[in-house]
Amino acid sequence: MEETQQLPLGVGTRILGPTMATTPGNIKCRGVRYGVDRARGGNCRATGRTPREDVPPYLVQQSYLVDAVWIVPLADGKAEEHMKVVLVGATGYIGPRLAGSLQGAGYEVTVVTRSPARGAKRLPQGVEVVGVGGYGDDAVVQCMQGADAVVNLAGANIGSRRWTKGRKRVLLNSRVDTTASLVTAMSQLNADERPSVFVSTSGIDYYGSSGDEVLTEESPAGDSFLADVCAQWEVTANKAEALGVRVVTMRMATVMGRGARPLQLRMLPFRFFAGGHFRPGTQWFCWVHLDDALGLYQFAIENDDVHGGMNVVAPGVLREKDAGSAIGRAMHRPSWLPVPTLFLRLAMGEQSDLVIHGRCAEPKKALGAGYRFQHPLLDGALKQVLG
Repeated sequence: MEETQQLPLGVGTRILGPTMATTPGNIKCRGVRYGVDRARGGNCRATGRTPREDVPPYLVQQSYLVDAVWIVPLADGKAEEHMKVVLVGATGYIGPRLAGSLQGAGYEVTVVTRSPARGAKRLPQGVEVVGVGGYGDDAVVQCMQGADAVVNLAGANIGSRRWTKGRKRVLLNSRVDTTASLVTAMSQLNADERPSVFVSTSGIDYYGSSGDEVLTEESPAGDSFLADVCAQWEVTANKAEALGVRVVTMRMATVMGRGARPLQLRMLPFRFFAGGHFRPGTQWFCWVHLDDALGLYQFAIENDDVHGGMNVVAPGVLREKDAGSAIGRAMHRPSWLPVPTLFLRLAMGEQSDLVIHGRCAEPKKALGAGYRFQHPLLDGALKQVLG
């Protein structure tokens, strides 16, 4: 029997929030797995939330007190085993940033992409880039073999072109077909070779237009074009559950971060003192800061209790008119010129539904699992992005 040795995490160590998840037998922290040896007195117990009147509930983290952490050394003598993550289609806005964030947390990151040259330019150094002709290639199966997690970011850009019938087919097929190929690749592996978790991107548009109804992960899908795309996307991803793989589908809101195209487009008229909200202004505006989007991807990977749909949206959802005012304040510009609905319809066609209709979604699952948002309110998020 191999002799166990104590790791840097020791008696009395406190681990906080979104960088870890725990099960009765192990702890995952910053991409490193630690075993809890109960026979030697090891224990990991939740200390619970400490209520504070001056702090909103979503800012209070769940904390865990580690009495003793032990691990059996690996064959090569290392006491730590770094988790391996495969990112699929990670050459857009989120992908390179997620790769860098996971690298910084101690993960080994491989990116599978049909655009390897673009990936090599945009991805951080140290990330392995594997080029494929399609996501049904044998190379995809080989990359998945022995990986701890697979994150699916593939899909044609929603906002780059007008939604013709042909473009709609591309938007749907680039998501559903790719996801189906990834599930098929997992099925070709032995059970002990498959990833333990499949994190697949979806959208907050899953719920369609819902007025003032508060939407949680239990709310049904809507009936818009994008709601149908998201629903089919998630159904396809969830087929991996039959293979013994935990599945999390990330219902992404508009991401607020430096260089994010939706934010840049919204800021443009403000730069010329002609900014305002999209009419009617009473619709809800769902958003999430880049830091929290990346944090929730890692949270989904590490937290074994999280599965199914998860709203990737900040707790501070607000009306469109208030969002326009917040952007104006952050840029020190007036918010006085609302954009008429008719103009949006003429300029964008059906795609204008993205801004005319809103939804009041809340991150119930993330908060319930103990995730702490770094930027819960839009004013603070914009200050960080534009600062």
